[in-house]
Amino acid sequence: MPSWNEQANSIFLAAVDLPRDAWAEFLDHNCESTELRAHVEGLLEAHLRAQIALPTIPPEPNRRLGKTELKRTTDFSGRDSKPSEPHAHPIRASGDFSESEEPQIVGKYRLISLLGEGGMGAVYLAQTDLPVKRTVALKVIRPGFPSSDVIARFESERRALALMDHPGIARVLDAGETRQGLPYFVMELVNGLPLTDYCDQHKLTLHDRLVLFRDVCQAVQHAHQKGILHRDLKPSNILVASYDDRPVVKVIDFGLAKALETSELENPGLTLAGGIMGTPQYMSPEQADTHSRDIDTRTDIYSLGVILYELLTGTTPLAINKSSLLELLRRLREEDPLPPSSRLAQSRETVNDVSERRQLTPNRLIKTVRGELEWTVLKATDKDRERRYETAGQLAEEITRYLTSQPVQAGPPSRRYRFAKFARRNRTLLTAGAVTLVCLILGLVGSSIGMFRASIAERRALESEASERRQRTLAEQAYGAERAALLRSESVVAELLESRGDLALREDSPALAALWFANSAGLPGKSDEDRLANLIQTKNALQDSILPVATIRTGEVASRLRFSPSGRFVASQAGGTVSVWDWSTITPVDCTTGESTGRCFDWHPQRDMIAIADSSGKVRVWNVDVGTVEQETNLGTTATALRFSPDGGRLAMGTNDIHLWDWKRQRLPATKISLGQSAKDMSWSPSADKLAVLLDNHRCVLVKESQQVAEPIAVAHQPSTDFAPIWYTDTSLFVVQYDPISSRIKVAKVDVGSTPPKPMDEILLGSEQCFDMTLSDDRQALAIGAYRAVFVLDANDLSAVPETYPFTNQARSVRFCEGNHEFVAAGRNGEAILVKRRFGLATVARLPHFGIVEGVDVHPDQIHFGTLQSDGALTVWRDARVMPIVERLDRWG
Repeated sequence: MPSWNEQANSIFLAAVDLPRDAWAEFLDHNCESTELRAHVEGLLEAHLRAQIALPTIPPEPNRRLGKTELKRTTDFSGRDSKPSEPHAHPIRASGDFSESEEPQIVGKYRLISLLGEGGMGAVYLAQTDLPVKRTVALKVIRPGFPSSDVIARFESERRALALMDHPGIARVLDAGETRQGLPYFVMELVNGLPLTDYCDQHKLTLHDRLVLFRDVCQAVQHAHQKGILHRDLKPSNILVASYDDRPVVKVIDFGLAKALETSELENPGLTLAGGIMGTPQYMSPEQADTHSRDIDTRTDIYSLGVILYELLTGTTPLAINKSSLLELLRRLREEDPLPPSSRLAQSRETVNDVSERRQLTPNRLIKTVRGELEWTVLKATDKDRERRYETAGQLAEEITRYLTSQPVQAGPPSRRYRFAKFARRNRTLLTAGAVTLVCLILGLVGSSIGMFRASIAERRALESEASERRQRTLAEQAYGAERAALLRSESVVAELLESRGDLALREDSPALAALWFANSAGLPGKSDEDRLANLIQTKNALQDSILPVATIRTGEVASRLRFSPSGRFVASQAGGTVSVWDWSTITPVDCTTGESTGRCFDWHPQRDMIAIADSSGKVRVWNVDVGTVEQETNLGTTATALRFSPDGGRLAMGTNDIHLWDWKRQRLPATKISLGQSAKDMSWSPSADKLAVLLDNHRCVLVKESQQVAEPIAVAHQPSTDFAPIWYTDTSLFVVQYDPISSRIKVAKVDVGSTPPKPMDEILLGSEQCFDMTLSDDRQALAIGAYRAVFVLDANDLSAVPETYPFTNQARSVRFCEGNHEFVAAGRNGEAILVKRRFGLATVARLPHFGIVEGVDVHPDQIHFGTLQSDGALTVWRDARVMPIVERLDRWG
């Protein structure tokens, strides 16, 4: 990539060839930055300031020379513009001097008119009378260019022309200096047209064009033999003039000529490093490389190939298309042009005009060009100069062979060569393709290996299958023999199982009896009648059975049991510890922070969230599903009772005071009501505006949040109770009293809406102690766990005769399930019962335990319920009536 200064130098040298009014557009296309453009504009301004006066000579009309003598500026759209109009020398309307004007003299030559301007020189039509009268072309350095480098290059061109003597090259006749010290030289005047213009205007055939082109090659060969490279061969530097009605070519403009061997012709430093010398359309790839100085005769061979391409197709291989100079150079180095026949086939709009100028039809022109002529062009314009013709003479001989119908040396590119060219152009694509191919090959190899291994595995599998079939046959034979023996013993086994089932029924163990009968029914050797009989026995045994489904060992002295709202978790209070379990998987849930143990707890009424108070005075609300603390507060003293409000939004915490905590919105309790005694238990009214609190001295108080006071409720509970009064309505609740006269307990419905509260209804029960009280969900029945009995009262009318269910010892815990039709009670001596009350009849199912049962609770699904023994054993039971027979057998089998 050229440096910044090299780019500026190249753009400046190209711009000075253009008219001043074309500079702005040229700089727009070729300057990549404002800094580069400013630098080039500075060079151009310095060039204008340095101009010196030359004679103001108008151009002579209708006279044509090459680009150096009559400069055609390159419009980077790909077209040659009209001859430059020298802005330093205004062109007059007339082509001759007026009589009043004195002709300008340079040496012994009289300047008649300006023929044109080149990059560094101006060419004039001149006459001389010495030694004979003749008309010549005089070339002198343009104003603004008299630098040492330009003068040396100008002198190099003169000496190069002086060395050559060939009818196809314009001759130098004289040389000298102007009065201003500017060098000039005089050449023969060529009255001709550029090669392509001459061929098109005279509609020369391909044969005649090739004859002229061969003459050009011979002239270039002469220059090469003299050690001169032209380096700017193009149609405008090859003029065709008619002598004796015969066209003669003249190669002109050796302004960029270079000696093959460094001599006095050229100082090696004349070519600026990074400078671009030549015309892009006709420039060889090595010329387009700004850092390359390795230029030889094959550079001119490439330019001759481009000229031959244009003679055949009417266009050059490289289309300009408004590209910048750097983009043109890149394309010249990297892109391969279309073959001539392909270019003609694609030029549908111009091919008719091109073929007409060659006196052929379009199809005939394409057919003629395709083949040997195309091979010759491609060989001459190969980007690899090693593959071009080595000399212009070889190219001339190749044209002669074609014209005389002899085989040409050039041939179509080989497949290998075409592939190599394609690979250079598409290196990234081929690399990706090669990687893909390697991956495919590796994949194919891997697949083949996999198929081979699969074949081996398949063969081994077939062998294994055959062996397995043999083993299966032997096993079936052995099984047949074993089955025969089993069938003989099945009747004995069936009789044994049935006898054990009968024994279990006599011992009041229906669940165990169902197990024996079900196992007997499952024996394969039984007849359908015997199997049906066993299933009927199983069903009858399970009719009133309660089956344990989970047992958890908490390891503590337990006293309280509660299921979570979803029924997934169960919590127990054992001594100073609160334990939470996922009972279906018998997995403990950690609801402690490791600071201290839990003292009391309460479940949220709708969500699986539990409030736990520990001995440090902190109360935390845990989300049991995820095991995280939702909120916490510090009371400063240990809470002895906790109770969520019916909607779960507030939490009542009992110490010697009642703390009401809106736990979702604030961290610290906002309401504090003094009790004077430690709270033992409490319950919310249905509207959540009052609390009934059981104190440590067994008295009950009513806490009204609106009044911020605690009022006593009529009478105290009897000393053995640990539960708070139960609310019946917002203005009434149930309390248990002790009647000292009869030494029995009395249940009273107290109106707390009156002042002071007073009993509304009461009943005296036949027991001297009460341990638990519960109200059914439909608020129709009230169950009392007492000594040696469970009483079920009509909650609407306490005076009605209660239902009495005998109990062996203390009924320490009682809970309703399925409305008020069933209840579970448990107590001392390991006794727990499920009582089903329907249609005035009661069915009692006993649950065997081996210790005191301290607590019982019903699962939300009304099918499961739990019992808690004093030794910490927690058992979850299930009503067998709603358990599928298969699940029953799985549980017991």
